[in-house]
Amino acid sequence: MRHRHLGEADSAARSPAAIDDIIERGLWADWTMLRRWCIEQPSLLDVVERVCAMHVGDSGAQRHHFWLAWAQAHRHASS
Repeated sequence: MRHRHLGEADSAARSPAAIDDIIERGLWADWTMLRRWCIEQPSLLDVVERVCAMHVGDSGAQRHHFWLAWAQAHRHASS
């Protein structure tokens, strides 16, 4: 799926806006790509957490709740 703020070749692909778009509108393949990025570049876990924290008060933002829990669990598992 083509996302706003996202071009795989440029560094903007991993910007908070692009990550938010992947979480909110992405398909399974997009989520797999985001997971791979986070494993390859653990500093992205901070970005994922910040993006998802903005949606924590929205009970309808279940994708963001999932990714927040995943980022926190992955950070603890890798330390």
